[in-house]
Amino acid sequence: MAFEKIKKRASHLGATILCGLFFMTQGIAAHATLSMGFHAPPFEASGMMMGLPFHFSLDQALKNTPVILYFSAAGSDLGCREDSQILVKSAPKLRTQGAFLIAFSLSDQSPAVLKNCRVPLPIAIADRSVAKLYAINYPLSPAQNTTYVIAPDRRILLTYVSPDPASHMTKAMEAIQNWQKSNRR
Repeated sequence: MAFEKIKKRASHLGATILCGLFFMTQGIAAHATLSMGFHAPPFEASGMMMGLPFHFSLDQALKNTPVILYFSAAGSDLGCREDSQILVKSAPKLRTQGAFLIAFSLSDQSPAVLKNCRVPLPIAIADRSVAKLYAINYPLSPAQNTTYVIAPDRRILLTYVSPDPASHMTKAMEAIQNWQKSNRR
């Protein structure tokens, strides 16, 4: 009799563990990102700033400063949206801390679609290959907007996922300041 109870409980416990593992892996797959401490993969992208085209190379940008990559689900109107104004206001503050902010719209469209949005913030198109490099779901949902803060040695200092652009910029600023403190020693 006792053996039957133990067998039944073990079966129930096993099913519970399997269900838990299933739901955990589903959550991980839905929000997969590169972890802090990993090395950021190099990539290049084209974009616009103030209606003018530019070319972005992560390797080139990291030669001088830490880089903040903000990936948005906004599509081709990223620079025209109200939430981009938070990024525009944050960029100069981040520059005074020695960091470079660039926003990416996940899209298969040409960077020319960004031409009408004349904001003082570099905005580039990140295609499927960049999304794959950075373990970002494509297409990205607004709840999964993702920020990476990358040190000049290509080490990821911060990985942050949230629908709120203001929290992204706050977390990025904290990561930059913490990195600066640790490099002064």
